[in-house]
Amino acid sequence: MDRRRCAASARGIETARLVSTNHAASNGRWRNVAICLGREPPDAAAAQDYRNNIEELVAAHPGQVGLITVVRDASTPTPDGRAAVTTMFRELWPHLSCVAFVLEGSGFAAAAQRGILSGILLATGLGNRMKIFSDVEDATDWMAPHLVPSPAGTDPSLLAPTLADVVHTFCERYSHPHF
Repeated sequence: MDRRRCAASARGIETARLVSTNHAASNGRWRNVAICLGREPPDAAAAQDYRNNIEELVAAHPGQVGLITVVRDASTPTPDGRAAVTTMFRELWPHLSCVAFVLEGSGFAAAAQRGILSGILLATGLGNRMKIFSDVEDATDWMAPHLVPSPAGTDPSLLAPTLADVVHTFCERYSHPHF
């Protein structure tokens, strides 16, 4: 986490709500954005938690849902997890306004993860509404215009840094499965 950033809660910003946690990830939401912090290779059960969070947001905000997934240590999905995530994106993609993956690792493992995500992109036909990033700030800068009009009608230039703070705070708070 960028140490220059203040925690969202300390600045009076509404924080993300934790929806589920499992061995592989913590899933949450903030307004019309699903947030996932991946810690371990997801299997089909972890992918189902991921999907449930997104489906609930889609029901509440049709066509205006964004998803940001922060992947720690470049964990690659298990084969059944990869299949479940690919199916999920094929089925839910029409309901999502944008999807950002933030890969925090480096080296061969991160390159492998980028390859897997690129494969999912090609297999699902996700087009230009999905991008892969190396940091949260770049991801939220890209996401903000896709999320407006948000439920609060927030200007994209104001939304991006707030969303970045929310994501950083969520990741810091739920970085361990037993927080």
